[in-house]
Amino acid sequence: MKTKKLFIGIISALLGLMMVISCDKLNDNISGEDIEIAEDEAFADLVFEDLMNEIDAVEAGITKSTENEGCATITTTVVDTVWTITIDYGDGCEQLIQNRFGVTVDTIVRKGKVIIERKGRYLQKGSYRTVTLLGYSVNGMQIEGTRTVENKGLDENNHMWFSIILQNGKITTPDGIEITRNSERERHWVAGAGTPSILDDEYKVWGTVTGNTASGEAYSCTTIDSLYIKLVCRLITGGKVEIAVGDREPVVLDYGNGECDATATLTRDGESKQITLRYRPRLKVLRVIRFFGK
Repeated sequence: MKTKKLFIGIISALLGLMMVISCDKLNDNISGEDIEIAEDEAFADLVFEDLMNEIDAVEAGITKSTENEGCATITTTVVDTVWTITIDYGDGCEQLIQNRFGVTVDTIVRKGKVIIERKGRYLQKGSYRTVTLLGYSVNGMQIEGTRTVENKGLDENNHMWFSIILQNGKITTPDGIEITRNSERERHWVAGAGTPSILDDEYKVWGTVTGNTASGEAYSCTTIDSLYIKLVCRLITGGKVEIAVGDREPVVLDYGNGECDATATLTRDGESKQITLRYRPRLKVLRVIRFFGK
């Protein structure tokens, strides 16, 4: 009899929990899947911005963001007016990422090659770069795609800016999760242009992104308020984007007001939820957990 009562009690508790979860889902406009997609978008943004920053550092002839200079083998050839710069990380090149105080905040292991074909000098208006990747990976993540960068000169605020187009972008995590990405963006250099260090460089970025999420759904991402990037932080510290997946109502991802943290806010239909962005590869098991609940 006691066993029977205990069994009935457990069943009742489970049914009650299911009802709470169901009601929560009915009243919640922001699902676990929405959070997952926002995390993937922020993560992909960070991966390709990191690549851009690495290329800028190499082309500027400085490696102040890393402790171990000479980690990669860099070769340069010039034919007519076209420069070809090859950054070869070999089978593994470990970089210690430091903040402005000289404290190591992260370790990055790069492999493969980054090939830059450049016409004109980096800081010259009209200079043009094409970046291709050969077996390139970061911390075990395979990164693919072709990136073209054009120096557009000075904007109305006297800041140098660049047009950046990414084609056939793809991130494959060590766990086999794939995110595809194409983008057309503007990158405005709003601080740090006149100093020898890259750690005080800051950028405003906006534009459009299209691709497929980790679950294979087509999505688009449009900048509402320009993204703010501080290299000393290496995270997106501000700005807003609207993310649309399928025929669902778009969600707005707000990166905050300039703090160097992983906190962001998702909003849909007037309802907001604060989240903490991953900024790291997702494990497949998390998809199973989020399928059954938030």
